[in-house]
Amino acid sequence: MQAMQDSAIQSRTEMRLNADLEQMKQKLTDFKLEKEQARTKLRKPTTLPFEKIFTQVSLHKEMYSNNLDSVLSILYHVTKVNYR
Repeated sequence: MQAMQDSAIQSRTEMRLNADLEQMKQKLTDFKLEKEQARTKLRKPTTLPFEKIFTQVSLHKEMYSNNLDSVLSILYHVTKVNYR
């Protein structure tokens, strides 16, 4: 009788340990995915909608009206800035 009880206790303990281990693996996987998503978000440049880009270029238009390269440079810079 004692051997059956010991076996049942051992089985329940093993099942509980396996469930805990699986839960820990899942939490680790979730953590890794969250970190990778955060890294991807930081690396991925965010572009502005066309209207905001146009506004930024228009603000500098007077200053650079005779120099098309400068305006294009501003446009390029504005689209690469990460606005949140």
